[in-house]
Amino acid sequence: GTAEIYRHLETIPEILESVVVGFVNKEKDVDVILFVVLKNGITLTDDFKTLINTTIRKGASPRHVPKMIFQVKDTPK
Repeated sequence: GTAEIYRHLETIPEILESVVVGFVNKEKDVDVILFVVLKNGITLTDDFKTLINTTIRKGASPRHVPKMIFQVKDTPK
C-alpha cells in the first residue's frame, strides 16, 4: 500500500512532504500518482524522478512505482 511508498520516500532528504494517490484506470488497475514538496532550490528533474522511482522499486516493488510525479508548493492538510 501507500505506507510502503512513504517509507521509502522518507529516505530521500530532498523531499519535505509527499502525497500518494491511487487512481483506478480504464483497465481497473491502480496507477500511483505522487505529489512532492521539495527543499528550497531543488527542482523535480527527470534525473530526480528516476532517483525516486529507483528508490521505491528497490525498496518496495515495481507495482509501487508512481506513474506520474508532480512537484507542488504544498500538500493538503
